[in-house]
Amino acid sequence: MGGLEYGGPSRGPAVSSWGVRDRLARVARRWEAARAGLTVHDVAPSSPEFQAALRALPETPLRPVELYQQLFEPRSDTPKWALLFEERGVPVAAIGARFVWDRWEPLTHWIVPGIPFPVRTADYSRVLQAVGLPLAVAGWRCGAPPALGPRAAVTTGATHGAPTATDFEAYWKASGHLHTVRQARARCGRFQLVVDPPGGAAWVIRNSGAKWREPAGVTEDRVVAAEWLERQRRYHTLMLLEGERRIAGLTFLVDGCDVVSHHTFRDPGFERLKVGTYLTDQAFAWARSAGFENIDLGGGFDYKIRWVPTAGQKYSLRLTPWYAAAGARLRAWWSWARPAAPFPAVPLDPAPHGHAT
Repeated sequence: MGGLEYGGPSRGPAVSSWGVRDRLARVARRWEAARAGLTVHDVAPSSPEFQAALRALPETPLRPVELYQQLFEPRSDTPKWALLFEERGVPVAAIGARFVWDRWEPLTHWIVPGIPFPVRTADYSRVLQAVGLPLAVAGWRCGAPPALGPRAAVTTGATHGAPTATDFEAYWKASGHLHTVRQARARCGRFQLVVDPPGGAAWVIRNSGAKWREPAGVTEDRVVAAEWLERQRRYHTLMLLEGERRIAGLTFLVDGCDVVSHHTFRDPGFERLKVGTYLTDQAFAWARSAGFENIDLGGGFDYKIRWVPTAGQKYSLRLTPWYAAAGARLRAWWSWARPAAPFPAVPLDPAPHGHAT
């Protein structure tokens, strides 16, 4: 299996199949960590040191220790990895990540909002800078992105939400969306709306993952998190049924007094009936009747502003370690300088699993 393999319960070097590139990453990590006044250890997530750090570091209602531990379990062939950062022997951060496509990402990436791993302070920029691997990090419902300098490419986008006490029909009339909502009500009123049906969250998440061609290991991590949070009454699913047939579903996280739209899926055979519009319409009524104060539809798609106004921002950042940036420049120079080859050239640094970098 590509990526980093765990080397047992000690702090000794974990076994890796990445060879030279992994050694460079380790050197870069130690150097960057030392510059920030930190010590970094490659560890197994089951090691006593890592488990003690998880118990010592702050947790959140949506990222408790028990759930975080479950996300380390192997699923499919998705590689996972753990780092422990300390300052004068005191745990500062305990990072878990998985390898997806051409980069690493935190285990909670787009699964729960807030800071993506247990860390002692809200400013986790110095920890990110010391990771030493290509890393993608998403931030939502957690303020501005950390300041990371030129090695981080950051994109931001608007999110959309409103208090559940809002006169939504008045807003939809002003946004030009009310006619579409009424069409959906006329076409879909015969379907049954069910809240939290058994297996509903998994059905929505797995179908959504298949639609977007997400790696199976990532999808299963999402299912594990959703079902764990569901047992804590922090995750809900709204589903439309035609008889016993599931035709559309929408999931929500509970973050304090707010509900946050998470995953959605619609049976393509029912798209023409506007089942997605109808289900979203019903979600506003459900959120209000269930006593939530605000509804957050997230961002990423322009249509959401027709439902609710802009209410916040999310961000995605991509960290490139210095050795990877230098390697990319060297490959670009080599590609420009060398004469044309009669046959396709072999990549100098093929990506794990054959994914393009």
